[in-house]
Amino acid sequence: MSGNKIVMTSGYSDRTKGAETVINRSFDLLEKAVDEMHLEKVFRFCDYGTADGGTSTGMWKFVCSKVLELGGDREIEVILNDLPKMIGATLVKNGQSLSELYPKVRVLISPESFYNATAVRKSIDLGFSATAMHWLSKLPYHIENHTHPNACPNREDFEAFCRQSAIDWKLLLSRRKEELKPGGKMVFVNLSRNSEGMYLGHNKEDKNLHEVLHNIWRSFKEEGKISLKEYESATFQNFYRSEEEYIKGIEEVGGLTLLDIRTELIKCPYREKFDEDGDVEKFALGLTGTVRSWSEHVFFEAVSSRKDVKKDKRDIVEAFYGRFKEEVANNPTSYSMDYIENYLLVSKAFSPA
Repeated sequence: MSGNKIVMTSGYSDRTKGAETVINRSFDLLEKAVDEMHLEKVFRFCDYGTADGGTSTGMWKFVCSKVLELGGDREIEVILNDLPKMIGATLVKNGQSLSELYPKVRVLISPESFYNATAVRKSIDLGFSATAMHWLSKLPYHIENHTHPNACPNREDFEAFCRQSAIDWKLLLSRRKEELKPGGKMVFVNLSRNSEGMYLGHNKEDKNLHEVLHNIWRSFKEEGKISLKEYESATFQNFYRSEEEYIKGIEEVGGLTLLDIRTELIKCPYREKFDEDGDVEKFALGLTGTVRSWSEHVFFEAVSSRKDVKKDKRDIVEAFYGRFKEEVANNPTSYSMDYIENYLLVSKAFSPA
């Protein structure tokens, strides 16, 4: 993602309980991929956009155990990929714990955008990416009257981001195809929109979280807390694709066979816990934290050009999420963050594409 300013909040995994559930529901595709693969002496596995790795460690162990169970005195090379600024001590620690658990596993870190080459050509047996490739390589432009392209009222804005998303999806597929061995496989788990128009935070029952975030940001403009330019500068550099858009990209890139695809709704773990215990404060805090983990950088970057000291910019962002938390606490039964995830398994052709 050249020139992007995408950064996840520190302690990402601790604030994204649902992301691990999303990953764990892909185990059937990972098992299918390994079972149908011709394994060589060294098995190379790459996790693209792994963040700090906290939500992925169970998945890494599942893949390594599955491969080692097949015997053959096989060694495994696990490549953990994310942007250089995302590589930190937590990812290193999580990677080390995997190699300590499995003596035949070696862990490497690839500090690179997954829009670029991240591994040697024709070297990867199995690739995986979860809740990452909805991020676009670039922002088409700043939307003037909303913060997110999937929720904005202007169809032209939606279509512009949809076009960029289609370009990026084909680029991502092409990069992965280059890195996969002939017969290699890739499991994608992507934030998506389903046939009913639902997407992350929009289940058509509770409040649309992207509308809530936008309305609070707009109110900050109306109250004079931020300028018009700062209001318009808060645009998410991502897009939730449909199942049809995923399939179209695979067909247009060529050389990849679609083995499995499905779109699922995964319930918000914070809302499920609240429905059990009724703890409003805990729910409001948890939901605010998980929303903040993937959205904070958008609003902080929107005010980053002002000349105030960093503390003043941070105060604006703190007040923003403070208001979000207050709104959740005042009406908790109207809030949740359900995931809409597309699960996709593809295989690279044996013959040159």
